Amino acid sequence: MAKNHIKRLATPRSWLIARKDNVFVAKSDPGAHPMNMSLPLVVALRDVLSIVENAREVKSLINRELVYVNGKKVKSYRLPVGLFDCISFPTIDKYYRVILNKKGRIDMIEIDKSEADKFILQVIGKRLLKDRRVQLNLSSGMNIILPYEEHSNYSLYQSVLVSYPPLKIIESLPLKKKAKVFMLSGKHLGKIAEVQGMQANGKEAVLEEGGTVFNAKVSSFIVVGEKEAAIKIA
Repeated sequence: MAKNHIKRLATPRSWLIARKDNVFVAKSDPGAHPMNMSLPLVVALRDVLSIVENAREVKSLINRELVYVNGKKVKSYRLPVGLFDCISFPTIDKYYRVILNKKGRIDMIEIDKSEADKFILQVIGKRLLKDRRVQLNLSSGMNIILPYEEHSNYSLYQSVLVSYPPLKIIESLPLKKKAKVFMLSGKHLGKIAEVQGMQANGKEAVLEEGGTVFNAKVSSFIVVGEKEAAIKIA
């Protein structure tokens, strides 16, 4: 039988929790986000936002349909919430986005209601379907079907600004010179850098952040905008 908890000392360093307060902490349900890039909802609300005191209160919010994640009613207090996801409390008009802070910890920032249905997703795959339509595989386990004629408008490792639900592309965020990217790992973790150019192999980019120029694999960042981030992420 799968365990619903893990020892606090064994949790990823990205979890913003006190590791010696108790022995165990809730474990995330299986989901679209890797464990080191997400938190169980109960941990996000109790340990990061500090708006509940225990799991019982989170379950009460869920049973009364008062908490939403990415526009959908939550069913489990162990639901994993990851990078750029939005946790909403419509009845009190409060909305929060999941981010990585500059210490590499998963954190939350309050956002405006107008951004609560907008997300930045990375294109991680493209698949040609039998009816000559194209499926874009996106981060967070989402995908979208496009007419074949549009598939050339999107490439691997670029991003899209979408609204959800229903899933709809608002803006294409290509990986190109001057694009803004959010660092997911390395020395510049949690910071926004600017693309200076691409390496010939297409797998690395030359970036600049705070006056420092460095190379980074395209898998170590996500495009978040052209002149500035398309949504509030810091």
